Amino acid sequence: MAGMRENIKTLFSRSDLFRFGVLAATMLGGTVLELASLGAVPLFVSILSGGGADRLSLLANRFGIDVSSLGAIWSGVLLGGLFLIRTLYLVACYWLQERVMRNRHLAIASRLFRSYMNAPYEFHIGRNVSVAITKVNIEVDRAVYIFLDAFLNVIRCSVIILSIVVLLVWYDPFICFGSFLGLAVFGGCFMVLMRRRIGVWGWHAHLCREAVVKDLSEGLGSFKDARILGRGDYFCGRLHRHHEDLNRNLMCFSLFQRSLWPLMELITIVVLLSSMVAMLVFRGYDLAGVAPAMALLGVSLARMKGTLTELMIHWGTVRNNAGVMETICEDLRILEPWLNRWPDHTAKPMAFEREIDLEAVSFRYASSESMNLTDVSLKIPHGSSLGLVGPTGSGKTTLLNMLLGLLEPTTGRILVDGVDIRGNESSWQRQIGYVPQDVYLLDDTLRANIAFGVDADSVDESALREALTASCLDELVSSLPEGLDTVLGERGIKLSGGQRQRVAIARALYVRPQVLVLDEATSALDMTTEREVVEAIERLRGEHTMIIVAHRFASIRGCDKIAYLEGGRVVDIGSYDELFGRLPSFRQMATSGRNQAIDKEPLKN
Repeated sequence: MAGMRENIKTLFSRSDLFRFGVLAATMLGGTVLELASLGAVPLFVSILSGGGADRLSLLANRFGIDVSSLGAIWSGVLLGGLFLIRTLYLVACYWLQERVMRNRHLAIASRLFRSYMNAPYEFHIGRNVSVAITKVNIEVDRAVYIFLDAFLNVIRCSVIILSIVVLLVWYDPFICFGSFLGLAVFGGCFMVLMRRRIGVWGWHAHLCREAVVKDLSEGLGSFKDARILGRGDYFCGRLHRHHEDLNRNLMCFSLFQRSLWPLMELITIVVLLSSMVAMLVFRGYDLAGVAPAMALLGVSLARMKGTLTELMIHWGTVRNNAGVMETICEDLRILEPWLNRWPDHTAKPMAFEREIDLEAVSFRYASSESMNLTDVSLKIPHGSSLGLVGPTGSGKTTLLNMLLGLLEPTTGRILVDGVDIRGNESSWQRQIGYVPQDVYLLDDTLRANIAFGVDADSVDESALREALTASCLDELVSSLPEGLDTVLGERGIKLSGGQRQRVAIARALYVRPQVLVLDEATSALDMTTEREVVEAIERLRGEHTMIIVAHRFASIRGCDKIAYLEGGRVVDIGSYDELFGRLPSFRQMATSGRNQAIDKEPLKN
């Protein structure tokens, strides 16, 4: 219970809790109006049959109106008015409830997604993106609409039950104690016995929903490979099994909910008959005296039975979705410090006129026992080019991510013109254009993919044209049916590999960066396409400070300096020819089969 309170405090503010209190009060008011309107029906029938004529006779005689007609007309008007008030009240309550719920859903989903987008890079390492999608798109909805609605109804039902108990205590404490004890013992025992099982069903259902989204994402994302390799049945079978597990857990919980009503009816009849026997045997009532008490008890128990059943159903829903709340709150608690602190997208670019200086930089991932990068010291002068090479696992990507401001050094500093980028990551990143190995293209126009994240009416057309020309995309634009407004398809499926990489270069250049970072930008390309992209990169030398990570050496042969990494350390730094002459491991990589297609002569600046 303490964990649930903490989760509620994590998800909702004090003003939210106040709103929920108002909602609970309005729901209770609606219940009172419903009971009043239902109770008015027999009163209307009584007046209509003449039982209330005496009270209206004086008014009827004064106006010369028949008593029965007056009673029927005015009681009908009052009854209709009561139902009209109830209807308007309930519609207003539904509107208020939907408004509050929708706003909370919007706020929590936006807050969670913003937390993921602002999270440190290391948070996302090793996490499956489908899990985050499930939480933002599905589980937040369950947390707000299912959990919260059920929680408010638990409060409402509890108040109604308490009111019925007070009524019975006022009428006959002995009868109240026996009746309430019977229902409470059954309800309490049942909830205690089912508490853990309901939570397990909910948690397993949550895991299955995550697995289903993952199966869909991987199956559809790998459609081409799955079709060619004949692996479609594998993904379909995996999805079927997870759907089967999901439906099994949902079925168990649904069966629990639906079986409560007949079970409570049985218990109510047993309690009612037991109370009658108790009144006859222990209280000394005769049959005539038992009748009115049994009538009140019967109506009260019927209402209590329905409300207690509702309470148990909603309590089960709360328990069933407690795991959903926990997973959302766990991520929010981890990421809350970064929600509004980092990154600052309005930061001004950091001044960079002299050099980037790495001073004895080391780094260790949280999951590693030893340093992944050790004592790296480098100087990168403004306007120069640096290549980072080394075997797989040598630390190139880790070093690059620190230079990008995505990872903070465990020890050491990265200085730009003498200013540490720690705490100034956003300002530093405003100076960087980044070209990844596997560029992510939006299912949108070429213009939107190059401007990336900029509203259509805010695109800088001058910067866009400069980026197109520098990345050699003018010919592609002229060949497209709608030019820059051509939709590229999901992940740029309508473009070739080389065209996608040039779009990535154009995206990096659109922000007019001083530093251009290329991370294995040509490793997935064929020989001819790689040459075309390398030529586009070569034209940019001198205009930007360039940092290039590569396995294949075509793109780094013309670099001013090349740093060779091995085992998380910088083994040597020099030009291509210098390293080729004095470093056997570098020479072996340069002459290996994967680099046989590279020209013998280095590319000139």
